Amino acid sequence: MTKNNRCFITEWTSGQKQMELLLYLDAHDHPIEIHPYDTSSPSLIGNIYVARVDRVMPQIHAAFLKADDLTFFYPMEDTAMENIIFTGKNGKKDALVEGDELLVQVIRDAIKSKEICVSTNLSFSSAHLLLTTGNRLHGISKKISGERRKQIQSGFLDRVADENLGIVVRTNAMECDEDLLYAEYRMLQDSVSDLLSRAKHLVAGSLLSVPGQRHPFFEHIDRFQREGLTEIVTDDPVWYDRLKETDTEGIPVRLYADPAYSLKQLYGIEQMLTQALAQKVYLSSGGYLVIEPTEALTVIDVNSGNNTKKKKKDDYYLSNNMEAAKEIARQVRLRNISGIIVVDFINLKNKEQKDALTTYMKSLLKEDYVKANVVDFTRLDLMEITRAKKYQSLQQALSYCTQ
Repeated sequence: MTKNNRCFITEWTSGQKQMELLLYLDAHDHPIEIHPYDTSSPSLIGNIYVARVDRVMPQIHAAFLKADDLTFFYPMEDTAMENIIFTGKNGKKDALVEGDELLVQVIRDAIKSKEICVSTNLSFSSAHLLLTTGNRLHGISKKISGERRKQIQSGFLDRVADENLGIVVRTNAMECDEDLLYAEYRMLQDSVSDLLSRAKHLVAGSLLSVPGQRHPFFEHIDRFQREGLTEIVTDDPVWYDRLKETDTEGIPVRLYADPAYSLKQLYGIEQMLTQALAQKVYLSSGGYLVIEPTEALTVIDVNSGNNTKKKKKDDYYLSNNMEAAKEIARQVRLRNISGIIVVDFINLKNKEQKDALTTYMKSLLKEDYVKANVVDFTRLDLMEITRAKKYQSLQQALSYCTQ
């Protein structure tokens, strides 16, 4: 079913900082996600470096690497030793040791006190394909099924059988001509060969540029296309040209140009940002949420507010909590909250209702693009939720951009 969601891209100035904003809105123009991008300090995600092993930490099965003034965290279970690409080996081949030099790719920017996270499974992407050096499996997006899946498997994948690289056919390839797929594959294969050839002659700390590296916004746009995106709107001519040159799977791209009334004014973008960081979130029933991020976890308190007409009835409590659960799932995604989330719902003494609330919250979290789980209710009747850390929270990202 079409959701009629829209995506906006616009520039935003706060203090001395210039940034770009990607906003994903539902059919009622309520924000689902907001992603700021600091143009003065761009993301490192996707960059490939020659890094030197600084410390090996066997107790946590990880290592810290250096590339000039950058420190990387490398989880060693990431890729099998035989698939790591070394440019200089300082010890025996079956173990990572201090002084080894190897190729790594940034998969997560630094978040708070956490270092930049890297992988030795290098990836090279195009509009329809993804090639990897570490994970050498061949696969097709789960979104492609039926006869089309069989055609890609028996045609393209059998044609390009490559034991040295992993190949993933992306969702965008649903309607793609096989000759175009093969041309993209050859282009990516040449990029890999060129990069590996250059890496042999570079010292630790060197940055290897990746031809055709995409702006981080495109990763989100690709995902939005699978979630009901029907239009992309921007007031930036540079972004408009960039989008028109990109395969947007038939989704129209519109340049907003009204000198009398800006895109930010028309959709109240400043108010959206303010509300997305507000401590208190009001519910239509009269209740409200209080969202308190801390260093260790995020606490969300559900309050019934001034509505006391049916306050003694269990069905009222359940209704209020169900409404709160839906808004909590939206706020967690909107604010990009990660780690441990503790929710203090209005007390439910009925086990059946508590189970119903748990089941409902689990169903809501399944719609999140980041893995999120309901752990259980604690002894104090607090719901504990965990959500994977993929990007900075919206609060961190905006506060960093405005410093």
